[in-house]
Amino acid sequence: MFTKCFWFGVYKNNATVKKREYQLRNSYDELKQINLKLRESQSQLIQSEKMAGLGTMAAGVAHEINNPLAAVLGSAQLALLRSDKEDERVRPHLVDIERECLRIRDIVESLLKLSVDSGQKNASALDLNQVIESALSLSARPLIAQRIQVKRDLGKDAPKIRGVSADLQQVVMLLIANAKDAMPDGGSLTIRTEVVDKKLVRLSVEDTGIGINEANLEKVFEPFFTTRSKDGHKGMGLAVVHRIVEDHHARISIDSRMGQGTQVRITFPAVRDALHIA
Repeated sequence: MFTKCFWFGVYKNNATVKKREYQLRNSYDELKQINLKLRESQSQLIQSEKMAGLGTMAAGVAHEINNPLAAVLGSAQLALLRSDKEDERVRPHLVDIERECLRIRDIVESLLKLSVDSGQKNASALDLNQVIESALSLSARPLIAQRIQVKRDLGKDAPKIRGVSADLQQVVMLLIANAKDAMPDGGSLTIRTEVVDKKLVRLSVEDTGIGINEANLEKVFEPFFTTRSKDGHKGMGLAVVHRIVEDHHARISIDSRMGQGTQVRITFPAVRDALHIA
């Protein structure tokens, strides 16, 4: 009798220990997930604060540059109109001045986009798939010329999101342009939309390009950061994308592996009406 009770006690203790180990493992996994989400949120907050500061500074710098730039550009264009087309000594220099002034103007406009909160202006309920189709139609020619295959995986019956159509179209076109530049010898571009947790709409843009070095992933949303400056890139595309995404109360993340490609994901909140929420 004593032996039976002894072994029953051992068995019961072992079962209790295993149950506690199981509970501890589950608690540990949950804590890991919570910690990961906290780190992601902290990273997003730091990036948001950094972009807000840069946007304020960019607005001031842009306005200070615009006036003298307009004067130089106007003088160069006026001199071009008055110059002899066959004057090989002066005209080439004027053409260079005009070209570089226009380039500076484009950079200034990009800077201003970092400082303008456009997410709530003229916003309306939008079908994200329609925005994507419009952006693809405008980007089709260079993609075809570069032998890039476009794969659409657009979720049906997805709820609408609230935003500015032109701004979101610009986001998609900038992501497409980045993907195109990462595949100079052709490749595959996949654009996907899906519903997450029945209350979010996620856009994914994935390419099979050269990828981004892990050390550079934290810098890709910073203004003027680019790994392709020799190709004339200003490094403003993803900075503008980040700003617009924030204006739309959405979240953006990027994953990349060298030689395997890059995936950018943007998650938007669905509009309440589309979810039939009171």
